[in-house]
Amino acid sequence: MPPFPFLQDAGTLLGLQVQIFSPDFLSTKNYKWYPTYKKICFTEKQWNYAITFANKKIDVYLDIFDEFSIQILKKNLKNIVGIKLQPSVLNNKKIINDLKKIKDFKQKKLILNISGYS
Repeated sequence: MPPFPFLQDAGTLLGLQVQIFSPDFLSTKNYKWYPTYKKICFTEKQWNYAITFANKKIDVYLDIFDEFSIQILKKNLKNIVGIKLQPSVLNNKKIINDLKKIKDFKQKKLILNISGYS
């Protein structure tokens, strides 16, 4: 089954933004929701397949959240149009520095979510 069944008939859909995260960066293992995060998280292989599949039909944007999403971005750079950054990521020096190091990243579009940022 395709990773995004609704893309079979994308029609006038313009883009798809996916939020990539790793449960290990999102919470501690003893947090009550950790098992849920682990259950719903895609593996790197699943993300690579899903992004490649979606890119054939529609523009793909990645919501960069943690180091795992940076890893997925690097592996799929040719298959994405751009990225989105949440306010919580804007002060994350590790993520920002990792983005600066990605070759050919300047050709990508950037969406900044500034809602609720202070």
